[in-house]
Amino acid sequence: MQPDLSAALLAGLSLSHELNRPGREYITEPLLSAVQAHWPFQAQAWTAAGGGSEGLILATEAAASAGGVVAIEEPAMPGFLDTLSELNIQPVGLCRDSEGPLIQSLQEALELEPVALVLQPEGSYAMEGSLSTARAADLARVLMDSPTRPWIIEDDGVGPLAVRQAASLGPFLPDHTVRVRSYCKAYGVDIRTCVIGGSEQLVTAIIDKRTHGVAMNSRILQNTLAHLINSDEAKFAVAAARDKYTTRRERLISALARQGLRAQAGDNSLVLWVEVSDENSALISLARKGIVVGSGSKSFIGKHSRALLRVAIPQLPDEDELVEELATRIAEASCSRNREYLA
Repeated sequence: MQPDLSAALLAGLSLSHELNRPGREYITEPLLSAVQAHWPFQAQAWTAAGGGSEGLILATEAAASAGGVVAIEEPAMPGFLDTLSELNIQPVGLCRDSEGPLIQSLQEALELEPVALVLQPEGSYAMEGSLSTARAADLARVLMDSPTRPWIIEDDGVGPLAVRQAASLGPFLPDHTVRVRSYCKAYGVDIRTCVIGGSEQLVTAIIDKRTHGVAMNSRILQNTLAHLINSDEAKFAVAAARDKYTTRRERLISALARQGLRAQAGDNSLVLWVEVSDENSALISLARKGIVVGSGSKSFIGKHSRALLRVAIPQLPDEDELVEELATRIAEASCSRNREYLA
């Protein structure tokens, strides 16, 4: 499902004309040239970091000191929320619909004076939709009218796998916006290179936050990523994976519907959400059958109104009979009741 890295790594070597040269290139010229044409706004500054999760954490930590409040679009990546807890950064949830974060939810969050907003324009964890152009403009107007102006961190966790490029707040608030784009899901985790572009002030702070500006991503890995972005062969592989994930998502949603269960996922989402009667009981029941899914509640900051399971779309089977069997097992688990007693 991911392109072969052999040719890309060799190309990365050939593009790195000055290997072992002292100095730091936070983003190489080939990589910058490859990403600029696909960026949704005119970035003031750029840097490369490790995978998308590292880039997101760096950006958030650069924007918010310990004790600071950060508003986060829900549902969110559980590991990110766990890391914020370790950093003593206080999260507050932003509710969304099919077009992005709700205006009222943003207004309520702004009353807590957050230092940053973490948005998911592409909706990599969304239950529906992605950020629309109209909603982006409405959110920007609210922020421009706000007495406090938080940093905007756009988490693009899908990268090239997105069905379509979502809107961005960058065109409206370029001085306050950065986007973190991940490529690991499209090209493989060993690329270990994300790209961060946007506000010069925040990008500079991100570079400093990463070991005080000492660290930079390998020039070879950066140029390998540049080759993959421009490669027709890699584009074909990514397009095939995108279509495969869409088919897997739609097939399981249909199979679950036949079992009487409601499941949702955004157009770009790599996560499928299934409503169940009791989350913990369903998780235990599936684990006993050797099926591992995620806890929905861990993707929300407060208590969510529905019990949910989180299913990873890239790990779903392709065979019809296995999809039907999985849907049956989830349906059985959805109404299970596991009670624990002291022996």
